[in-house]
Amino acid sequence: MAPLLEIIDALNERIRYYDQMEEHIARERYPKYWLLDQVHGVGVHTALAFMLTIGDPERFAKSRLVGSFLGMRPRQQNGGGLMEVGKSRSWE
Repeated sequence: MAPLLEIIDALNERIRYYDQMEEHIARERYPKYWLLDQVHGVGVHTALAFMLTIGDPERFAKSRLVGSFLGMRPRQQNGGGLMEVGKSRSWE
């Protein structure tokens, strides 16, 4: 049992090291990551994944378009005065 616990301890140390490296890289290369990191349940890894997926946030005219881009919200089309709400890509 002792060798298994030693392996677990070693793995935990490596995980801590990589977590610290990820946070260092986030601070150096993506200084705005902390805006997302402040949200409860969002850590450095999730914040970086979101930022790298979205890319330049200025390309979205409205923040709600980000959800549609990620397939989290139904696509909305407006034509002829009627609003058509389609299925979300996530649920098709």
